[in-house]
Amino acid sequence: QEDLERKIGLNFATFTNCMVMGQSVELFFDMEPKKKMDLFVDALALDKWDNRAADASRRVRSLELKQAEYEGELTALQEQVENYTRLLANAEQSANDWAEAAAKRFKERASVVRTLEKRREALLDAKGRADLAIDGAETELRHHRKQLGKQEEAVLDADRVELAAKNRHDVVERQLIAVAGELKDDGDTCKTCGQSLKGTALEKHRKMLEARRKELKKDLATAQAEWYKEAGNRDIAKASCDATRKMINRFLDAANAAQDAFDTATKELATVDAELNAEKKMRTRD
Repeated sequence: QEDLERKIGLNFATFTNCMVMGQSVELFFDMEPKKKMDLFVDALALDKWDNRAADASRRVRSLELKQAEYEGELTALQEQVENYTRLLANAEQSANDWAEAAAKRFKERASVVRTLEKRREALLDAKGRADLAIDGAETELRHHRKQLGKQEEAVLDADRVELAAKNRHDVVERQLIAVAGELKDDGDTCKTCGQSLKGTALEKHRKMLEARRKELKKDLATAQAEWYKEAGNRDIAKASCDATRKMINRFLDAANAAQDAFDTATKELATVDAELNAEKKMRTRD
């Protein structure tokens, strides 16, 4: 139907009312006024003016939209110009402020650099003094450790001598105790030599024991004096060792303190050098 209407140029209603033929629909003069008007509009293409008016309205609307768009762009451009003007003024002010701040920073960094350089000199001095203290303490430690080794050998020798003297003392003491026990015993036979103590032999034997006890007491006094002497010598040797150990501990503490001071100065010096290099780079950059 659409292809037919496009080829003929008339729709069904127009065609049936224009052609002179037998018609099975109502005739033109039988139509209602509204249908007659619709037929004229369709036949004479009267609705093209409505279409053209609508098209003109659309064009006007499009132009109005473009005008609004161009006006918006113009307003935006004007605002950009104003913004650029303000930015330029701000940039000039910022440049002036930066120049003043840079000059101030330069002076401040120069002061910081001088302070860091003084601190660096002080740390180098402290590090040098700590190094000397470590060397001195280690020298003393070597001397006193060598001395302590000799003193410990002397203590061992004194212990051996004191022990020998004590053993001699103990032997004499045991002999004396045996003789004293014999003298107190009223038996008929000597427990030491086994001979009979009956009659005059008893008196003779007692005199012999008394003489032996006297001799042993003398020997015991001599052995005891020798033992106490050697014990005193051993105590003196031990006291010398203790004194040397105290000296070693003192120099160890001094060496450790000096090492701590050296390490602290080294770490601080590394920090100061890093800060100093950073400040010099910043001055060059400014």
